[in-house]
Amino acid sequence: MPSVTQQRVILVVDDEPAVRRIARMVLEKAGHCVLEAADGRAALDLLRTYGGPLDLILCDVVMPNMSGIEFVERLKAEQPDMKILLISGMVDESPVKGLDLLRKPFNGQTLAAAVDALLPASRNGRT
Repeated sequence: MPSVTQQRVILVVDDEPAVRRIARMVLEKAGHCVLEAADGRAALDLLRTYGGPLDLILCDVVMPNMSGIEFVERLKAEQPDMKILLISGMVDESPVKGLDLLRKPFNGQTLAAAVDALLPASRNGRT
C-alpha cells in the first residue's frame, strides 16, 4: 500500500467488483489511496483492523450481507463526523439524511468531482 502521509484515504464499499475496480482506478489516478470492501460487514471488519487515517467512505446503498444503510448507521454511531458518499443505481435520492448520493452509472469525471466536493482542499483541513 502506498504511503498515506500526503494522500487521502478512501474506502470503497460495493458488492460489484467492476465498480470497485473503476473507482480504484479513478481515485488512485487523482492521487488517493484506496481501500476496498465487498459489503458492509467486510467494511466493518476492515475498519477494525485498519489503524490509519480515513478521509472518505464511498458506499453502495444495496448490498448483500449488510446493506450500505446499515453499515452507515453503525459507522455514524461510532464516527459521526466521517465523510460518506452513497452510490446507487437502485434509488433516486439519498436514503440517509444529510448524505449525498451519486447515481450509478457514473463516469470517472463525475466520481472525481463528487469526491473533491466532499474533501477539504488540504489534508490539514481534515475534520
